[in-house]
Amino acid sequence: ELNLVDLFADDPNTFVSHPDVPNWIGQYRNERERHWKRSSFLPIKVYVERFRGRVDERSLLVRTKTRGVNKSVPAKFQLSTDWAFFLGLWLADGSYGEGSVNISCDVKLAQKPLKRVAEFFHAKVSVAPNTVDRAIGSRLLVSTMRALKFTGYSRTKRIPPGVFGWPLVLQSAFVKGFIVGDGSVDRFGPITLCSTNQKLISGFQDLLLNLGVVAYRRRCRMSKTNFTKRPLILHSLAIENSLDKERLLGVMGQLERPTTVYPARSKIHGIPAYEDLNIQLKSYQAGRSVTLVKNSIRNNAIYSASRFQRSLLKQLLATVPDRRLAKKWSLLIDNDVIFAKIRSKRRIGYKKGSIYDISVPGAQNFLCHGFLAHNSGYPDCRPKFYKAFEQVIRQGTKSGVAGQPIQIQTPLIRKTKAQIIRLGKRLQVPYDLTWSCYLGGKRPCGVCDSCQLRAKGFREAGF
Repeated sequence: ELNLVDLFADDPNTFVSHPDVPNWIGQYRNERERHWKRSSFLPIKVYVERFRGRVDERSLLVRTKTRGVNKSVPAKFQLSTDWAFFLGLWLADGSYGEGSVNISCDVKLAQKPLKRVAEFFHAKVSVAPNTVDRAIGSRLLVSTMRALKFTGYSRTKRIPPGVFGWPLVLQSAFVKGFIVGDGSVDRFGPITLCSTNQKLISGFQDLLLNLGVVAYRRRCRMSKTNFTKRPLILHSLAIENSLDKERLLGVMGQLERPTTVYPARSKIHGIPAYEDLNIQLKSYQAGRSVTLVKNSIRNNAIYSASRFQRSLLKQLLATVPDRRLAKKWSLLIDNDVIFAKIRSKRRIGYKKGSIYDISVPGAQNFLCHGFLAHNSGYPDCRPKFYKAFEQVIRQGTKSGVAGQPIQIQTPLIRKTKAQIIRLGKRLQVPYDLTWSCYLGGKRPCGVCDSCQLRAKGFREAGF
């Protein structure tokens, strides 16, 4: 539910109207208040400061300071799928004019949502002579969208943070609007979202994860386009996996027709060749036609580090009598995993502040921009590290060379935090005089990783 009173609380050019405004004002103090009383409206800022709480805001109307026909809309209203679709379409193909919202889209599927949003704001959709560009003339609509953080132009637009908190039905309509504007649906290939805006595409990759859909991001250098006549970098998201395509079309609904197809077909259906698979293929006996397919996979496995197509492995499934082997190969073909090639790695300097990740116990993995990455944890707290360090001491100290090596004892290294705390309690360790904090200082911060792990250990130990 949107509340325009909250969105425009400090806007001097937005007003509320209600039949009880004359009663709220009572005896007017100046000519301006006399005008408000006579017209039954007042600036939204005045309403918030002096009269808020006197009425259910669902009965309030909001308008901009315009002449002529009163284009008031309810102060509170539900955000519909038409609204979400319209906002997604604007991110793809929209801009602002002088008191208007402009959309460049002639796809039939987009026309009804455009019309419904325009009617809500007592406006019409005007069509330019080129039959592609459309405009909705409403200052209040422009102000509402800007207040919702839908701002910028093609290279600076972002998905506003609030969208990530919408119900999934609205998120799916929002994605659908963007695909109609700047995407494509290939019946036999991927669902693709495209933009010259890398950060916008990255945002959609994260948003799709909310819908349970994994998309692969890539770049495509185009020599020229009909619009720019010069080279540009096109960023795209490709949803190739059959499970992901079905899932997205299930929540989003079938698109009426594919929009423009960009040359950005992804290769995410590739599977890396690995040793165990090579052994399975080598032991699998089949006819000549199947052997050709098998060898094409094995050649990748033996002679190169490249990937082979899922479709090749799929051809073998129907001929495999060993059901266990067939099940293994099926898992490689239809799954949510995308094998993305690492192009480069670089160290990012740490700036003081908080670092958040989603930890998976036992594996120490975390989610980072759509990727499940490994968290190295504390590499200097492993037995292997201390064994190696003992070797260094043995080779680099006089006593070590003389046959009397120094030993490093780590009695707590295989214990959990809770077990260490219980042991400390039995040994009467004065825990109130201790802490473990990355930031240092006279008191622990309570929010860094070390403080959180310590607190978790005490909770699990029951202290």
